[in-house]
Amino acid sequence: MLAAFVVLSSCHTGKEDVVVNGYQTNGNREIQWFEVSPGEFVNQLNEKMKEKGYPALELLKDDYYMYYSNDDRWYLKAESHTDESDPEKSKGKLSRIRLNLFAIGKNREEMNPEYVRAIIDLFSPGKADQVIKELHIFDKNWKGPLSTRKTSCGNAVYYYGPSAVDIPEFGVYPVKIEKNEKNDKSLSI
Repeated sequence: MLAAFVVLSSCHTGKEDVVVNGYQTNGNREIQWFEVSPGEFVNQLNEKMKEKGYPALELLKDDYYMYYSNDDRWYLKAESHTDESDPEKSKGKLSRIRLNLFAIGKNREEMNPEYVRAIIDLFSPGKADQVIKELHIFDKNWKGPLSTRKTSCGNAVYYYGPSAVDIPEFGVYPVKIEKNEKNDKSLSI
């Protein structure tokens, strides 16, 4: 389901005020989620990557985090809300994607850019080049430290930086954007 939002974000090109996102978001001030389950998202990603000849990501472990891989080492982590205090309608919905960019052999080194691009295209169709450029992902000339860099595109926030164990990681999490009733052009997050 595509949802259009009037936003001025880093994906704004100056030519239009509408950024189309692949998944609608929902939530409140404390907790947000995409209106898709982790399994549905991974199925859509697998379909996209099948066209490029990559094997399907399969579920390795299913608990609070759902780990997926196509080589027996976790590659993609899909998170959802499971806490008892979370809103009931958030349960089972996608709250964050994390892609492990540690290049284990030539296969992962070749896969990483393709998966990053496909994930961005699922959340923000047509914006992959722009997001990759803004985050300096795969930029061999980047002189800055490996600190976390973020950019938003509609209702998706993308980040690139070190994980908790200092492995490069790319991720996506939702932000709920609502029109402000007083003024159609201002947004509240």
